[in-house]
Amino acid sequence: MILHSTLGGKIILLAIAIMFGMTTIVLAEPIMLTSIEINIGEHFNNWQDDPYVIHVHDCTEMASECEEYFETFYGWDCYFIYGHKEDDNGSITVAHKWNIVKINNKWYEFESTCLNFQKTSEKYIVDSIQHGFYVDGVKQNKTQNFDDWENFFKGKINL
Repeated sequence: MILHSTLGGKIILLAIAIMFGMTTIVLAEPIMLTSIEINIGEHFNNWQDDPYVIHVHDCTEMASECEEYFETFYGWDCYFIYGHKEDDNGSITVAHKWNIVKINNKWYEFESTCLNFQKTSEKYIVDSIQHGFYVDGVKQNKTQNFDDWENFFKGKINL
């Protein structure tokens, strides 16, 4: 059973840590991320007419909405990542877009189609990273492509 991947599991782990006198700092990051996931889920419930049809929106629309949310409501830097999958012949079979967001000076990947933090770049070939449309609440569009995106995630390259 993977407790750390569900909200209930995270709460159980926090309770165990408190019972045994462990510092809650160990679990602060997963709980913070879960809280953000819940907040953005609530935002999407208010954003669309039917809160149960998130899956019908495409990744571009979802990533754009998430980017606006992170930039406007929290003031966090957020970028789009464009990626793809290939078949055995090297032909592109699936193209996808998701987000990266900088929280407390650390970059996290955010899968906008299911509204949670996960390493989507492990499943796709990353083509480019693009600055979003909202910066400090102002709509704009700047494109920045990276060949060395792995070092960007490690904090060795700044945008």
